[in-house]
Amino acid sequence: MNDKHPFFIEYCGTTDGISDGESIFEYQHNHIDSCFIRVADSQIVIRFLTKNIFADDDVELFNDLAIGVSASLSMQLNCSINGLRSSDQFLPHRDGSNARVVKTSQISWAVHGAQRSLSEVDLNTLTAHMSVSEPSLVYLSQYLFAKSQSNPVSRFTMLYNVGLQLNKDRQEDLDIAIKKYFPNCPTSKSPYTSQEETIFTRLRNELAHYRSVPFAQTQSEIEASIRDFENTITKMLRVNI
Repeated sequence: MNDKHPFFIEYCGTTDGISDGESIFEYQHNHIDSCFIRVADSQIVIRFLTKNIFADDDVELFNDLAIGVSASLSMQLNCSINGLRSSDQFLPHRDGSNARVVKTSQISWAVHGAQRSLSEVDLNTLTAHMSVSEPSLVYLSQYLFAKSQSNPVSRFTMLYNVGLQLNKDRQEDLDIAIKKYFPNCPTSKSPYTSQEETIFTRLRNELAHYRSVPFAQTQSEIEASIRDFENTITKMLRVNI
């Protein structure tokens, strides 16, 4: 793990979606020389090799960078990253001594998908996702949290909320965006407004409003369409951050 570079801040988690491997890339930042990612035996480590930062400094900014890396991996590989947390750091004190701190504070949750390789990651996209600020960081954080939900209905509901935020909190605008990124998306007329709505907006409204539809039916349709919806929101998010 690049022992020649002594100072670092590290995050770790588990993954069922990335095969064993490692990647290192330079990142232009006042406090970072490079970022090292390793996956082995379903464990992922994200280590920032640091400069010009001390043990007494506020290092919370690295949480945002770790979220950016994790969200980018999730979007690019459609992978699973579970329980991302601050795990270890080794930084100098201003008096010249060194300090190592092992941490276990969780900062995000799970992301579900199939096995992919770190070699597939576009590093330019990855570094771009590390550099975002609000509101994009909020979208990435909520996207990670939404994808962490193992229950398809919970995951669908939270992803729909991300989509709404990306589209002025208007269902009509979200449906336009959905059809842009998923042209073959099924549609139907709303039983209340007679306006055309996508299957995703219909299912969301069946959850949010009384529509005389059994929950089991709505749940079954969500389970059948969640993969298409995840892919659609992921494409939408990529363009909007």
